[in-house]
Amino acid sequence: MDLFRSILAFVCLTFFGSVIASEPICLRLREQPVVERQVVHVGDLIEVVSGRCQQTDDLLQLPIAPTPREGSPQTWTRADVVQHLELRGLHTTAIRWLGSERTQLRRGKPIEGSTTSGDSPNLSRVSQTIPGRSRSPALIQERAVKQAEMLISQAITEYVTLKSGDLTAWRIILSVPPQFVSIMQVKTNIVSIDGGQEPWEGEQDFVFEVKDRGALVSIAIKATLHLPQMIVTSKRAMRREEIITAEDLTYSPIPQRSSTAPSDYFNDIEKLVGKQMRRSVATGQPIEAQSVGKAVVVTRGEMVEVESVSGNVVVTTTGRASESGAVGDLIGIELLPSRKRINASVTAPMKVRVSAVAARTMK
Repeated sequence: MDLFRSILAFVCLTFFGSVIASEPICLRLREQPVVERQVVHVGDLIEVVSGRCQQTDDLLQLPIAPTPREGSPQTWTRADVVQHLELRGLHTTAIRWLGSERTQLRRGKPIEGSTTSGDSPNLSRVSQTIPGRSRSPALIQERAVKQAEMLISQAITEYVTLKSGDLTAWRIILSVPPQFVSIMQVKTNIVSIDGGQEPWEGEQDFVFEVKDRGALVSIAIKATLHLPQMIVTSKRAMRREEIITAEDLTYSPIPQRSSTAPSDYFNDIEKLVGKQMRRSVATGQPIEAQSVGKAVVVTRGEMVEVESVSGNVVVTTTGRASESGAVGDLIGIELLPSRKRINASVTAPMKVRVSAVAARTMK
């Protein structure tokens, strides 16, 4: 053990002696690293941006942990790497870190042409800024793409609102260039936005200023802006069984995060006037198809006038409604005083009609 500590101390002196004598050593975590072997080496997680030498090559070959199981990504931070290095006697105070604070390591076969620990003699090329990037990352997680698109959409919405003075819930369609996803999925990297022009609807060209590796760079983003779909909502709280009037309703943008299909909303106020609420709704809530129905004009237990029509002959009697119904509904009726049961169509408030066939049972 003493011999091992002596060797580590010698490595430390040699390593940091070279740091002082040459350019500073800058490291960064790899983006979405992939490991095929059973053991994770330092070089699987980090890459040398500057100050590469024999000592850094030896550092990259150090084993530090078992490889995660396939399908179970492992999150690593700078602090994790530093802790493992210090446990091996390497003091990292002279190392400068660039790039993101964390990365996700997964088990699998690396993409052909990608670099791992010690594979490439020229790892310093990763220090190029965004304008120099000509290749897309080999692997981009779907979640990262969605996160970047969401942040960019939010920035565009706030920017257009500020420019136009109109608070509109725009529907924005855009695509993030793959090589920029990793930096634009982090909100703090987005510094400013410019571009676009009135009228804001349609295809627009925006320019984002973002932070990347300590530098500010410009990224062009194309986006298409659409006005939101408008649906009918309530102006006030409405109770069950209320009859709807035009004054009760207004138009609002369709909710962006709704589990209800757009076809279940109404987009024409006139189609709702005269209908009856089947359930209560709060102020500003969308009116859904299942929340309304035809106005009930006959209530269960109510005495009704029963008409029986056969040709030009109309016979009228009295009955009691066994169920509620709107105009056109077929409901059960108990005739009085015979207490016979028939089905009749609702024609008006407190009035139903039966066919000639059903009329025979009334006698």
